[in-house]
Amino acid sequence: MAGNSTPEKLWYIPNMLNEVGFALIGAGYIAQTHAAALAILPGAKLRAVHSIIAQEAQALAAKHSVAWSTDLQQILQREDVDAVCICTPSSLHPEHAIAALNASKHVLVEKPMAIRLADALAMVEAADRNQRILATVFQRRFTPAVRYVRDAVVVGHLGRLVMGEASVSWYRTPEYYTVSPWRGTWAMDGGGALMNQAIHYADLLLWIFGEPQTISAQATTRLHKIEVEDTLTASIRWRSGALATLNATTAAFPGLHERLQICGTQGSAIIEDGHLRYKFFADEDGQKVPDYGHNAQEGINRALTVQLTDINLHQTQLGDFVDAVRNGHRPDVDGREACKSVALVEAIYASARSGVSVPWTLPWI
Repeated sequence: MAGNSTPEKLWYIPNMLNEVGFALIGAGYIAQTHAAALAILPGAKLRAVHSIIAQEAQALAAKHSVAWSTDLQQILQREDVDAVCICTPSSLHPEHAIAALNASKHVLVEKPMAIRLADALAMVEAADRNQRILATVFQRRFTPAVRYVRDAVVVGHLGRLVMGEASVSWYRTPEYYTVSPWRGTWAMDGGGALMNQAIHYADLLLWIFGEPQTISAQATTRLHKIEVEDTLTASIRWRSGALATLNATTAAFPGLHERLQICGTQGSAIIEDGHLRYKFFADEDGQKVPDYGHNAQEGINRALTVQLTDINLHQTQLGDFVDAVRNGHRPDVDGREACKSVALVEAIYASARSGVSVPWTLPWI
């Protein structure tokens, strides 16, 4: 994986079984994505499904011919379950993750890792205490175009980073929030367009630019009858001196492209909906490389042509997680790494509430 050529060994004993047994905690839409990915992933096997809604658990379990239960402890006590995927509402992630870690299960939790940094740190502490892997789903890191651009930044092809722009301009109908009443609430969702949708791009900006210095933001609710924002813009100054903006909305009819633009002193790149739409940077001799990857390395060609669905990206990240469990290296987005996005979201919301710029803080772990 990019920037991780020598996997870092952990202190727990790796699981050397041929298959890693999984349970799903939660049986909604995103759990169905996990189940579909596990069904075609070598080295992994779905064993059980948990949900407090019996009908949902039974339906998903029947589809994949596995056990189900509304009793979480019953699922966590199963000896054939080595790891769990947590697919419950965001505010429940810490409770379910810590319960699973205390039951000696490895944990892959859907984004956001938690809606409060204090809870995210408690999850990391539980993973350390129980010597188990904790990771968070940020599947967009596994998009070939994103990997290509991040690798180019790491090796210096873009020179010094100057500016970044990340934009998630989506549209969500009113029914999106009413069908699942936990959405659009501070208590259960932890935020709106930023926490639920654009946190993927908060993570990508952190992965590419490094550590922030200060954040200023504004938020509003333009369309939906919800407690939280459906429109937000944030400006980030990084410790390197680079600047970036992060824009998020679920009120942009009929919905536009996800967009990530990275600009440096020797080159720039644009990714839309996971595809590399533009790149132009100087090679090591200072000669210009044509845009769209002509005459460039194989990685750029793959980034331009690959077609991936969310299931494919989930499958790729689940594969990284399974390899970590079996071989004892850190997964690409472990708990400590995922804490950064929660800290950035907290800072953005703090600035939006106060109307002033706030410093980046993360009690390191």
